Amino acid sequence: MDISRNRKKYNRLLETFDLSESRFVILMFLGHAEDKRLLSSEIATRLGVTRVTVSKLLKGMEQQTLIEKIASKLDKRSTPIQLTDKGRQILKRFLPYNYEAVHLLFEPFTAEKKSNFLFY
Repeated sequence: MDISRNRKKYNRLLETFDLSESRFVILMFLGHAEDKRLLSSEIATRLGVTRVTVSKLLKGMEQQTLIEKIASKLDKRSTPIQLTDKGRQILKRFLPYNYEAVHLLFEPFTAEKKSNFLFY
């Protein structure tokens, strides 16, 4: 199994949707959040990166109109982030390709080896 080749294929797949792996993961976080909104600090924690890194990612995603910031009426310091209609549509269209890519990635593993992976 050539992991490097699979990674390149997956990155090309992401590029066809104008996504990066980080941007896709952010779309997933937002799409599965309890109220479909997260603060940028929550996204940073979940991604395991700095707030500065997330800020740059979110700025690009906002320019792509994948996400939008929602002004909080209760706390002016916090600005929840949510998917736009376009962001939801991109996620919906990309997910079947992502599931197929993950399936192909894990196909060579035995059931025993697959059981060693932790899935959330």
